[in-house]
Amino acid sequence: MWESRRDEGQARERHLRLAHSSATVTPIADSQGPGQLSARGAQRLMRGIFNLGYGTASSLSDRAWMEDALCAQTDPDIFYPEKGGSTAPATSVCNNCAVRAECLEYAVSNDIRHGIWGGTSDNDRKRMARERRVGRAAQGGSR
Repeated sequence: MWESRRDEGQARERHLRLAHSSATVTPIADSQGPGQLSARGAQRLMRGIFNLGYGTASSLSDRAWMEDALCAQTDPDIFYPEKGGSTAPATSVCNNCAVRAECLEYAVSNDIRHGIWGGTSDNDRKRMARERRVGRAAQGGSR
C-alpha cells in the first residue's frame, strides 16, 4: 500500500510539474496583503519550481495553452483517482475547460501515462495513440 501511495504521489508531482513548467519565475503579490499571493501569482511562482522538462525551449510557445487550463486551478488529487475510483470529478473539470483539446493532444503526443488529461484516462489515450499508429501505417501502405 505504501508503494502505491508513493507512486501516486510521484504521478501527482509530475502532473504539477508539467502544468506549471516555464522558463522564468516571477512571483507577483496582489492586494491580499503583504507576503500573500493571488492564485495567479502562486501559479507563476510554482512554474520554476516544478519542471519535468517535457518539450524543449522552442516548444514553450506550444504550451501556452497551459496558462488557461482549469486543472492548474484545481486540486490535483482529483486527476489521479485510486485504481477503480471515479474519474467523474476530473472529467467534469475537463469538460468545462477551454483548452481540453490541446491538453489531450499534448498527453497523447508525449505518451503521458498517469492521470486524467483532456478528459481521458491512460487507457483511453493508449487506445487513441494505437489508432493513430494504425491509421498512419494504413496511409503509408496505400501509397
